[in-house]
Amino acid sequence: MGRSAGIDFGDRRIGIALSDPGGLMAFPHETLTYAGKMGVALDAVVAALSGFELEAVVVGMPYNMDGTQGKQAERTASFIGELRQRLPEGVLVTSWDERLTSIQAGRVLTEGGVKARSHKGKLDKIAAALILQGWLDCRQGAAARAGPGGEI
Repeated sequence: MGRSAGIDFGDRRIGIALSDPGGLMAFPHETLTYAGKMGVALDAVVAALSGFELEAVVVGMPYNMDGTQGKQAERTASFIGELRQRLPEGVLVTSWDERLTSIQAGRVLTEGGVKARSHKGKLDKIAAALILQGWLDCRQGAAARAGPGGEI
C-alpha cells in the first residue's frame, strides 16, 4: 500500500492530510483558503498534492445525519468528479462519509489545549486526517480479513 491523501472540502477552506508512505497513518498536512470558486479550489488542491506520488485521494462526503445528500454534498460530488479529471491516471479518487469529523476535530484541538478561537485553519486539516484515517483503517481491516490469499 502506498501514500494517500485526505481532503476536507469546504466553501472557503480545504483541509489536506497525507498518509505515511506505507499507507497506515494519516497526518494533518495543510489548510488551503480560497475564494469559493471551484476552479480555484481545484487548482490549489492539485498544486498541493503534486509533489507526492499518491495512490489514492479520499474526499470527505458531507452527508446529512439521516444519510441524505444536501447542497454541500452535491458540491463535493462535483469537486470529486473534477478532481478525478485533473489528477494523474491511476490515482484513485473516492469519497468517505465525513459526518461529525469537524466536531471530532474540534475536540482533538480542545483536548490538546488549543483555544477555540485558534481552531480556524487547524480544524480543516485535522478533519482531513480523521477522514483519511477512517478510510485507511477500513482498508487495513479489509486486507486483514482477506488473508494472504486475498480471499475473505
